[in-house]
Amino acid sequence: MLAALRWPSVIRAERAERRKVDAALERCGLTSYQDVMLAEVPYGTQKLVDVARAICSGAQWALLDEPTSGTTAGRAVGHLGRRRHSLRTGYNGAAG
Repeated sequence: MLAALRWPSVIRAERAERRKVDAALERCGLTSYQDVMLAEVPYGTQKLVDVARAICSGAQWALLDEPTSGTTAGRAVGHLGRRRHSLRTGYNGAAG
């Protein structure tokens, strides 16, 4: 309801949330998918979107159900291994 009013405080909050989303997409290597419907991306990429969602929520832990399903084992393990350090270090939910 408040978003429809476009009050300055609402606009600032929306921009802050957008920065969090953009930062999470970048950290997960998903920036090329930011304007694509989730149903249109490969299943393995959808799993990375789950990780980005956890980052945006500020989660300390994320339990992923079959995080490598939909990808080849080598690709999934390599990608998660490369991203692990990036995802674990220095992210507090703020952009930057």
